[in-house]
Amino acid sequence: MRKYIYLLPFFILLFNGCQPKNNENSNFTTWSRNTIQKIEKIEFDNAAFIDSCLFISLKTSDESLFGAVSQIEVFDDTYYILDKQTMKLKVFDSYGNFLYDIGKKGQGPGEYVAINFFVLNPEERKIGLFDPRKRTVHEYTLDGRFLQSKPQNWGFSSITKATCVGKYIYCLSNINDEDNMTYIIISSEDYSIIEKICPYPIKPSISMYVSIMNHPYSIVNGKFHYVSLFSDTIYTFENGKTTPYLFVETGKPNISTDYLKKRDLIFAESPISSYLEVLRDNRYSPGFTELGETNRFIIGKAHLNNNFFILDKKKKEGFHVADSSFPDLGSPLAMEGNKMIRVWNPADISRYQDMMEEEKRAWPKQIESLIKNYDPDYENPVLIVYYMKD
Repeated sequence: MRKYIYLLPFFILLFNGCQPKNNENSNFTTWSRNTIQKIEKIEFDNAAFIDSCLFISLKTSDESLFGAVSQIEVFDDTYYILDKQTMKLKVFDSYGNFLYDIGKKGQGPGEYVAINFFVLNPEERKIGLFDPRKRTVHEYTLDGRFLQSKPQNWGFSSITKATCVGKYIYCLSNINDEDNMTYIIISSEDYSIIEKICPYPIKPSISMYVSIMNHPYSIVNGKFHYVSLFSDTIYTFENGKTTPYLFVETGKPNISTDYLKKRDLIFAESPISSYLEVLRDNRYSPGFTELGETNRFIIGKAHLNNNFFILDKKKKEGFHVADSSFPDLGSPLAMEGNKMIRVWNPADISRYQDMMEEEKRAWPKQIESLIKNYDPDYENPVLIVYYMKD
């Protein structure tokens, strides 16, 4: 039996196996350490980075109750949210009102047995639910009307997130004991595999999938930008070629290939333990495992590190932020234009309620009211939408 390990929200990515096929990239940039300032944190009302913040309380009812949010996509101010515990794709408007489910479980036409991820195709205004049990993609209109089912000849159980841009769908895959590739690029027409890129440097010695991160890539101006484990370089994939896009001087060197070999960290029963061993070595930069990018800002973070980097492409300024815990800008769950979306689950808000009682500081009124009046035992999660400066 295949073992699944979910350590959300963080994901192990490549540090060395993701070498570009073509290193000739005239747009490749190094972000100098000299332009990066250290700051303690970014508050919700920091106008240098955030235009505004929107808190969307997802309305609670018997038909809209959540188990565990695993994927969010946004289109036309409508939020498509996958609950992996109940295996339902729920749709909410920008006020948090529940609208409808897309598809339903079953064995009949237009029904699915399971969902491990979905893809929203904005050009064709449709959604594909990926059913790993049936090895089938079920297509629906954005308002939930069933279109067709397309059986596939490949398994996609390891994939957790996908984004459609034109003829490509960029998929994030778990670390696994099979081909062990970080990203799988498939066709938006028939869902066939076009290419696999970025092999993981760490591979499990037993049959398992390990999910450790939720947002290691971003789409900006139609281009796919992504990160790889133990590297401070951000890459881009375009026209079938992988090239470096941006190298960030973090002040520490990256580890070498020999580092993993000498410590027997490459082939292990617990890839998570291998990652943590590297993370604890303060001589090296852990690289970026999370990536959020808007027209103006690039945000890079290594999970389990509380600090993160935010780079202002417009002003050519960089910031190394020591505290990403509240607000949690370093770990986006979804991106759309200049919006960065996070989710506060009931456990998160319960923790914030404790913080509010212990800390003697001024809280923004909207946040204070939301947290004080929230019932973690009953209410649905809350979406936080950061409108970043343009």
